Amino acid sequence: MEPYTYDESEDEDEDEDEEVKYVIPEPSEWFPKLVSLQADLIYNSILTVCHPILWLLSIASESYHQAEEAKETVQSAVRNAPSTIIHGALLLLKKLACGFFRAAYVCAVLIMLLILAAVVGIALVWLWLEEPVVVTDRLHFDYTQPHPKAVFVFGPSANKHIIMGVPVGHTFTVSLDLLMPESDFNRAIGVFQLTAEVLSTTGDVIAKSSQPCMLRFRSLPIRLTRTFIKGVPVLLGISGETQKITVQILRHKEGTYPRTRAIRITLSPRSGTLASSTVVRS
Repeated sequence: MEPYTYDESEDEDEDEDEEVKYVIPEPSEWFPKLVSLQADLIYNSILTVCHPILWLLSIASESYHQAEEAKETVQSAVRNAPSTIIHGALLLLKKLACGFFRAAYVCAVLIMLLILAAVVGIALVWLWLEEPVVVTDRLHFDYTQPHPKAVFVFGPSANKHIIMGVPVGHTFTVSLDLLMPESDFNRAIGVFQLTAEVLSTTGDVIAKSSQPCMLRFRSLPIRLTRTFIKGVPVLLGISGETQKITVQILRHKEGTYPRTRAIRITLSPRSGTLASSTVVRS
């Protein structure tokens, strides 16, 4: 029996076999990982290719659902529209009726206040203010004088012991209505002067005012047409060939002294003429 000898070469071979075993992995370790990697690549590729299609399908599905919801909303609104309209109309009518009654109430209150204010105002005016006095009288011009004159005298009132006059501080106006015939004489005279004088109790002139007057001009065709139209009424005496001229000739405030006694009216012809206009009534 031979003795065993230790060989170092055998130990080296065993170490090399162990190193090779550790460097090259076994198939059971790397094959599942390879399959998993390939599956992930295939899944990602398919997902990348199908992603636009899936996105379009999701948009279409969402649009379809929105359209269905809108359709249901419209249908429900259409079904509920009559009741909503009736309810809104009734509510509007109630508001209109309420507003109308309130407006009528306010108008009635305002009208009552207006009537009350008018009554109170008129009563206060009647109590505190004096009514204006209007005195009307006919004047007769004296044509025997070169310049015809007429005088209005503030004579006695209904009570013979009281002399009628203008109170101190009061203002009076003098208006004159002249009724003049449309004669060739008056048309030829044309413009004439009308003068009003305020006379005191001593006969002095306190105030004076003058104003020109004339007949309204009418051409020959107009006069002929008027004569043709008004011929029958003139012949029957219903109307006349006259003109009425109204002149506000004087305004005067009564002072303390001298006091007003009369108003004198004078007709004066225009320069270059001698005759004065003819007046039927004033």
